[in-house]
Amino acid sequence: MNRKILAWICLVASLVLFACTLTLTTAPGDPAGAAARMERRVGKRMAQLDAYVAEALAQDPGAWMKLDRLPPDMVVYRYRNDSLQSWCHQFPVINDDIGTRVVFQRLTSLRSDVVSPLSFVTDEVSYMNLGTKWYLVKSASEGSCRVIAGLEIPDTAEDRFSVVPLSSSGGVPVSVGGVPQFKLVNDALGNSAKADAWLILCAYLFFLVASCLYFAEKKSLRRYVETLGANLLALLAAYFWGRTLRSDVRVFSPLVYADGAVFYSLGAVLLINFAVTFSVVLTYMARRGLYRYIRQDRSGRRGRIFSVLGVLCILGILFYTQFLFRSIIRNSSIVLELYKLGELSYYSAAVYVSFILLLASIVFLIQMLRPQQSGFGRVLFSVLAALYLVALSATFGLRKERGRVSVWANMLSIERDIALELDLRSMENDISSDLVISALSALPNGGYAILNRLTENYLFQYTQNYDVSVVVIGNDTSNPSAVRYFNELIRTGTPIFENSRFLYNEGGNGQVRYTGVFIYFLPDYGATRVMVGIAPKSNRENKGYASLLGISAPGQILIPSKYDYAKYVGGELIAFRGSFAYPTVMDALFSRAVRDRGVSHLTADGYAHFLYRVSEDESVVLSRPKVTMFSYFIAFATLALVFYLLLLTLLPRRSGVRTPGKNYYIARVTYIMTFSLVSTLVAMAAVSVVYVYRRNDANMTLMMSDKINSIQALMNNYCAGVTSDRDMGTAEFTNSLQFVGDVNDADISIYSTAGSLIATTDNDVFNRMLLGTRVNQDAYEKIIYGNKRFFINREELAGRRYFALYAPVFNADGRMVAILSSPYVDENYDFMTEAVRHTVSIATIFLILLLLARFLVSNIVERMFKPLSEMGKKMIATNVEDLELIEYDNEDEITPLVTAYNRMVRDLSESTRQLAQAERDKAWSAMARQVAHEIKNPLTPMKLQLQRIIRLKERGAANWEEKFDEVAKIVLDHIDILTDTANEFSTFAKLYSEEPTQIDVDALLQEEIAMFDNRENITFRYMGLPGVVVTGPKPQLTRVFVNLIGNAVQAIGDQPDGKIQVSLRKSGREGCYDIVFEDNGPGVAPENVSKLFTPNFTTKSGGTGLGLAICRSILERCKATIAYSRSFTLQGACFTITFPEK
Repeated sequence: MNRKILAWICLVASLVLFACTLTLTTAPGDPAGAAARMERRVGKRMAQLDAYVAEALAQDPGAWMKLDRLPPDMVVYRYRNDSLQSWCHQFPVINDDIGTRVVFQRLTSLRSDVVSPLSFVTDEVSYMNLGTKWYLVKSASEGSCRVIAGLEIPDTAEDRFSVVPLSSSGGVPVSVGGVPQFKLVNDALGNSAKADAWLILCAYLFFLVASCLYFAEKKSLRRYVETLGANLLALLAAYFWGRTLRSDVRVFSPLVYADGAVFYSLGAVLLINFAVTFSVVLTYMARRGLYRYIRQDRSGRRGRIFSVLGVLCILGILFYTQFLFRSIIRNSSIVLELYKLGELSYYSAAVYVSFILLLASIVFLIQMLRPQQSGFGRVLFSVLAALYLVALSATFGLRKERGRVSVWANMLSIERDIALELDLRSMENDISSDLVISALSALPNGGYAILNRLTENYLFQYTQNYDVSVVVIGNDTSNPSAVRYFNELIRTGTPIFENSRFLYNEGGNGQVRYTGVFIYFLPDYGATRVMVGIAPKSNRENKGYASLLGISAPGQILIPSKYDYAKYVGGELIAFRGSFAYPTVMDALFSRAVRDRGVSHLTADGYAHFLYRVSEDESVVLSRPKVTMFSYFIAFATLALVFYLLLLTLLPRRSGVRTPGKNYYIARVTYIMTFSLVSTLVAMAAVSVVYVYRRNDANMTLMMSDKINSIQALMNNYCAGVTSDRDMGTAEFTNSLQFVGDVNDADISIYSTAGSLIATTDNDVFNRMLLGTRVNQDAYEKIIYGNKRFFINREELAGRRYFALYAPVFNADGRMVAILSSPYVDENYDFMTEAVRHTVSIATIFLILLLLARFLVSNIVERMFKPLSEMGKKMIATNVEDLELIEYDNEDEITPLVTAYNRMVRDLSESTRQLAQAERDKAWSAMARQVAHEIKNPLTPMKLQLQRIIRLKERGAANWEEKFDEVAKIVLDHIDILTDTANEFSTFAKLYSEEPTQIDVDALLQEEIAMFDNRENITFRYMGLPGVVVTGPKPQLTRVFVNLIGNAVQAIGDQPDGKIQVSLRKSGREGCYDIVFEDNGPGVAPENVSKLFTPNFTTKSGGTGLGLAICRSILERCKATIAYSRSFTLQGACFTITFPEK
């Protein structure tokens, strides 16, 4: 399939996808069709659910129900005698008791009495709201067993319709078993924009591919302009279309990134990056046409403009990258520091892919400005580009971190909860006038009732994050220690507002507690004081479910767990968090760093410290482990490898035509050695990675088992006297549970032996129905039926996966009274991130070693075969008589071969010498015969003429004197012929005797042309190349030039307007010069061309015919060649000498 057809296919695909986006955006949708399709899907799913219900009823009612591979959107409860016996997955309900009695359940409120909605489920399918979700539910019974099952129905269907109850207006009903259950209505907003975004992206990519293929089919400047313009139009279309998707598609949302009107989203940045990259690549593909256009301008102006534009484009890309990197880091939460593996996201990958392609386009620009390329150039560019990106991300990332730390430090310096204080101010008058509290203050042990009254009516929303305590001081106060404690708080406290009944005190570790004092007067009892204490719960931000959900206590900030912090007042440590050993008194290093306001940064003891001066005597220090040089190196090496492999793919090395089988053995040995190295490295890397993962799993399991054992031991102690579930529903037990959670820095939930929730340290996740009130079914089975001492299970909450720890709780009699559960969210050491970091490090080092090994293997193999290659090269590149010996000092398997070769060279050299001597003897013999022949030819007519004149004189002929002059002229002419012949043979003999010297060819040619430039009918033209120096016998080379110029002059003869052109130029053959002699004479007949350089051939009326033969011999001794052709410009003879450089 050719490029043209592929281009049309991609273009049609792009248009079809774009049309689909228009159709999906404007079409209202077909709710009837969607309802029919959903009926079929739901019908199949309900049939599947019925099969699981039948399986649940068929199993032993006394054993735990096992439903393998139950889909996550299905829930099955099995009851026995109206008590829940087994469950698989959970309904989001607080009460799952299907009995007819009213159940009083207390989680956070005394008024929480509800009837379970599951008690209304029948054997008919019904659409029911359970907590935060909607289900199709039904029940089935068999004997004493009853199964309630549900299929979760999502809120949307096909991304264009909403699922609503039948009571809603409009829409098309969806029936199950012929009975309508819910409706589908058109969703005006919907999620179709997401599909539109993907379709737009695919359409844009198809268009880019089509335009590339269209241009590659015919690389003309016109198509280049057309393709570039079409690309810009497509970019503008996608760019402005993305603006309409800002509220629907994350990548185009300003919540992800935005910086001004141009870079309105991350999607806009990615589109611009890809468009710029594509434009550069397209320009590179059109470079030959651009070169031709530039060469048309003989002034060189276009070339200079092209070079300037190329340099400006390179600088523009570098500046653009720096600007956008800084902008993305500053104006988004996208992490671009590659050494922060745990914080990278898909957006980070998208940003890096686009900027790596953008920076790689610089190579195309450099290629256009300087076409030569090399492997070292690729490596150098990859190193510099990787350093550039790592330096940018590290520099701007540190600046952003300093700003973020400044905000944290400011908030850490503010300890008071302003929202709580405002509420306390608004409610204190109501509390002081509350008649119920006034009456309860006179009752014995009335403090508990007052506490319930306060938490129910006034402080309910704060009980999740604050501990509320009450002490009543009356005439018969029985707790003097509490009275002293509260009196001390009142004495040291400060009113939150003027004349307020609430005061605040700075407690330990930087926490603030509030104390309220209320005085009530009863006529029959007298005055009583009610002390209300409100203290924050211990460090909730990095504990349990709050850590998973990213929730911090009111008035506090959520600082990532990798940061430790300390607060100094007057140089003394008053609050801290984390594992770094802060000095109790600010040392000299920290003191010098906090002299000036703002954030200071220093590194000490393996940590990076950010110091913030709040006031003259107050400072905040935040610390994190410093980034090691190895982490920077891994980030740099990873980017460098990506750049190098990308450039190796886009710009492969140019290689000559390979002769089949030429490198057979070298290639085989290289492949075998490379395969061995790769196999070894892969095995080592795999073993290392597997070992680290298993070691981390073992360490994590050990840490989790230690934690659950610690919690279990403490809870066994507090549950020693527990005999029933009611004993764990008291306030004292809840306080004990909170204490155990604080000691172990964990959230704890207590479930009954039946699996229902009794108490928890974090009611919020259950009130929000993020977790069901039943213990996990797998944990329940392992502990109750499998008698496991503890169980660790992988679970998910709000999209985050975590480990949940389960263990049974026993009383003093050894009877199991409860099951405890605790999420493991210890973030002091992230095993998974460390494992990923180790894997990336191993992979990067592996690739570096692989490339290095490939290079070393190639060099080693080449050195192994170097003697053999030298043999071949020397035998190919030189004559037999010029073969050289190979120097090889090693003693190995190749030594005998080298020795044999050198012996052969010596023997061959001797044989060549003897053969040359024989050839020279033969040549001199032939020359002697040729000399005799050349001398004999003129001597015969000379002898005949002299004999003739002698006879005339002897006869006394009257005209013998007249004949004497004629004979004398003939004899003299033949003597000249003999002289020329002698000179030619003398020259031929000197070919082997004159030593070569350095010759300035340009000067020599000009001298010889000047000697002949004395004829009026011939014009000489010389095109030289100054500075050309060659090596050869100068007198002989002079004779060659004189012979060729003389031949041209003789060929023109008396012809008017004769022209002779001599040129000296660089040859098409590498390392050579061309010396060209052209004339506008008659040239050489085609039938005589093959005889030009043979001895005794001549087209002249006189001469020996040795001139060109001797010229060729002279040039061959100089490693030069001579060839004849028809002159293209002058239409006469053209002799071209190709002479090697010196």
